[in-house]
Amino acid sequence: MIGRHRGFISFLKKAVPGVLTVHCVIHKQHLVAKNLSGRLYKSMNTVITAVNKIKAHSLNSRLFRQLCIDNDEEFERLLLHTEVRWLSNGNCLKRFYSLFDTVVEFFQDSNTGLCDDLKNIKDDIAYLSDIFTKFNEVNLELQGNDVNLIKVKSAISTFLSKCKLFKRNLARHELYQFPSLCELDKEKSISDDDLQVYCAHVEELQRDMSERFQDLLFAKNTRLERGFSAVALLLSKQRNRLRITERGDLRLLLSELQPDVEKLISLHQVQPSH
Repeated sequence: MIGRHRGFISFLKKAVPGVLTVHCVIHKQHLVAKNLSGRLYKSMNTVITAVNKIKAHSLNSRLFRQLCIDNDEEFERLLLHTEVRWLSNGNCLKRFYSLFDTVVEFFQDSNTGLCDDLKNIKDDIAYLSDIFTKFNEVNLELQGNDVNLIKVKSAISTFLSKCKLFKRNLARHELYQFPSLCELDKEKSISDDDLQVYCAHVEELQRDMSERFQDLLFAKNTRLERGFSAVALLLSKQRNRLRITERGDLRLLLSELQPDVEKLISLHQVQPSH
């Protein structure tokens, strides 16, 4: 499909050199989602470590499940994070944060160091859970049989506009767009230093996405522009009532096909027989 020499896109570009191709929009957005700051990246790895310690051993998994039942939790297991499934980040973090107190209780005796680390990064986990959930929502909009370039461009443009709003509201300590972070702020006020880290992260995500999707967001439709120019040439005060779309003049002006005049002349019969 995307091979450099024998893939469909390589053959398509030979026929239509100016064609715009987007290789796996979801994958690109997933890469942006992984573009975390040093602190948030460390917090993310701490969550993954905790999840893997529970999921990697059947005994720990059973003990944790029983602890969830005893605590009357909504969920009884954690979701395993994987690098392959792009949705796993958001789902894993959301489930982890909903079970945060139970996870901390589980590691109180078995791994006090990890338990303390989790307590120290609870703010980061809440923020990451919210921001990755928003990425998942955008990614789901980019899937399906009815998705086209216009819908993709609209979804990405809308999300970039929201990023500006997210950053502005975070700077104002307005957290209603981040449910987990907002709920945590009611328990203890989120520090300004933490909010500055989150603002910087949102700004970096917005900049990165704008660069990655620049060709998609600001694509030049040369053929469309040529169409308007051609219509301006065809229509004059004397011809403004002609239906040029039915005559085929516009199609001829926009066509890049070069007629073989010599061949057409050779096929033409000057004096047809009667």
